[in-house]
Amino acid sequence: MEGNWSDGLGEFWAAAYSVAWLEWAKAIFDLLKGVAWPLAVFMLVWLFRHQIRERIKDLVSAGPAGVVLQGAQSTQTSSTSLSTTTNHPMQTVMTTMERIESELASYQESLKIPTLIRALAEVQVARLFEVVFSDIYGSQITALRHLKAQKEISVDDAKKFFDDVVKPMNEDLYSIWGFDDWSSFLFRQELARRENGKIFATDRGIDFVYFVDKAKPGIPRPN
Repeated sequence: MEGNWSDGLGEFWAAAYSVAWLEWAKAIFDLLKGVAWPLAVFMLVWLFRHQIRERIKDLVSAGPAGVVLQGAQSTQTSSTSLSTTTNHPMQTVMTTMERIESELASYQESLKIPTLIRALAEVQVARLFEVVFSDIYGSQITALRHLKAQKEISVDDAKKFFDDVVKPMNEDLYSIWGFDDWSSFLFRQELARRENGKIFATDRGIDFVYFVDKAKPGIPRPN
C-alpha cells in the first residue's frame, strides 16, 4: 500500500512539473482564497522555490488576489523617417525620398518592401535602356521590331534584311559598315542572340522595344 502511495505521489509530482509552474501558482491561489495569507505564501514558496528563484526578477506584486508577473517585453522598432535620418548632397533626392515615404504610408506593411523592390527594378532597367537608347541606331531598333515580330530568323534572312532594309537608310555608312559590324551591338547589349545559324530576340530586346514605344515615341535616332 505504501509503495502504491509513493508511486502515486511520484506520478503526481512528475505531472506537476510537466505543467508550466505559473499556471500551477494561479490554480493554488484560487484554491487558497479564504485561507490565511501567510500559510498560502508559505505553501506556494515551498512548492515552487526553484522556479521562483528563476522568475523572481519578473515579480511585480503578490497578495491575496494573486501574483502578478511581468510578461516578456516586446521590442518595437520606432518608425523613423528616412528623410530626417539620411543626408544626401542632392536636394532633389531628399524631396523624392519624402514623396516616396508619403506614398508608402498608405500601403499595408507586408506590401511595402515588394513595392519598393519592384520600383527599384524598374528604375534600374529604365536606366540601362536609357544608356542603350543613347547609343543605338534607328536601323537597329527597326531590326529589333522585325525580330520581335518573327521571334527568330535565320542568319541568311537577317543579312537579307540588312541589305534590303537597313542599307538604303544610310548608303554611305553601310557601304563601309557590314552586317557583322552593324549587328554586333545588338549581341553585345544582349538585345538579340545568335545560335545554330539563327538569330533570336531576347527578353531584354523585346522589353527594350516596349521601352522605346512607351518612353521615346517619336524621338528619332540616326540610322
